[in-house]
Amino acid sequence: MNKPHVLFLCAGNSARSQMAEGLLRALAGEQFEVFSAGTEPKNGILPEVQEAMREIGIDVSGQRPKSVTEYLGKKVFAHVITVCLRTRYHRLRGRGGELSRSLPQHGDAR
Repeated sequence: MNKPHVLFLCAGNSARSQMAEGLLRALAGEQFEVFSAGTEPKNGILPEVQEAMREIGIDVSGQRPKSVTEYLGKKVFAHVITVCLRTRYHRLRGRGGELSRSLPQHGDAR
């Protein structure tokens, strides 16, 4: 069975999109093929993100920040979910449409 591909897109791919990838994979990995990427990927996942995910029983240590260009022309996404405003207008859409939500950036949460 071919599972629908879901991409979580963020600028740095070091926090929010990595968390979303780990969460969806843990909660519904048998239903979806889950990916995350960034338009300007950082060098690594933030340690605070890894710790927070460990606290809820999800290991993201095997994930890494990736550029969205790694997937262009190689994957067809059923859903592209942007999780920061800096990527909201990036020209990558899923067949199921695009869902954009602005989540607080690391350090902005109050």
